Amino acid sequence: MPVKIDPDALYSEAEFAAIVRKKPDTIRRERCTESRFPFIKYGRRVFYRGSDILAGLEVGLMKSTSDTPSTRP
Repeated sequence: MPVKIDPDALYSEAEFAAIVRKKPDTIRRERCTESRFPFIKYGRRVFYRGSDILAGLEVGLMKSTSDTPSTRP
């Protein structure tokens, strides 16, 4: 079932992990090394803007298996 992402909402790390179908540990590791998803820190908590999630997912779209994902500037 598709997830509705509100561009104006903030999503917790757990909610973001569910949206992109990855484990929270994987999200944490990728955030330190290679994330295409900007994040916001409030103290120890991490949040993702809905608009950034949508933009990051758009970057990963491909039309063919021979395509390479584009990189974020």
